[in-house]
Amino acid sequence: MARYKNGVLGQFTGTVGTVVGSQWNGISYMRSRSGKKSGGSSPLQLEQQAKFKTMVQFLMPIKDLLMSSCYTANERKTGYNIALGYNIKRAIAGTYPNFTIDYALVKLSLGWVATLLAAKATANSNGTITVSWQSVATQTNANTADEVVLMVYCPSVQEFIYQPASGTRGSGQASIDAAVLKQHVVHVYAACVDTNGHFSDSVYLGMLTL
Repeated sequence: MARYKNGVLGQFTGTVGTVVGSQWNGISYMRSRSGKKSGGSSPLQLEQQAKFKTMVQFLMPIKDLLMSSCYTANERKTGYNIALGYNIKRAIAGTYPNFTIDYALVKLSLGWVATLLAAKATANSNGTITVSWQSVATQTNANTADEVVLMVYCPSVQEFIYQPASGTRGSGQASIDAAVLKQHVVHVYAACVDTNGHFSDSVYLGMLTL
């Protein structure tokens, strides 16, 4: 595939003979027209497709969050693409065709801001999840004004709840109302975001029964 600005064909999209023109993020591309595929997918391709499908089903509900929470210096990749690629490589468990998510290895944000220190999560009988941590900001790239984002996932109903600006690093504690998920098992994550919108890696805080 080739990127182009202007040429003998000018700027175009679609198929002209054996050439296909397209655009993505304002960048124009040309590539050869694909021939007909012979045979089915290889075992390796089927395995990768299954991993991709498993992770897309998990992350798609919070695509908007991932677009901003996962840092990318590559203008051709979105935050969602970065999250998808990272988690397919590191957070898929099991064997084909029975892949599952390893929730402890999942990252819902990626960045250089410092993570929370000694964070832990608890839940009360009302379905409120409280996360506490050391409120000091002695790490590099940490500030007491950094906001804390809490994220909760329930596998049985495949639902996310997340709450931006749940508190600040300096407050040492934040809560999120997860009453709609009572009687279910949930997985809890937390991340920090600085005043410029830069995130930390998310931290997995374990599994709770509400």
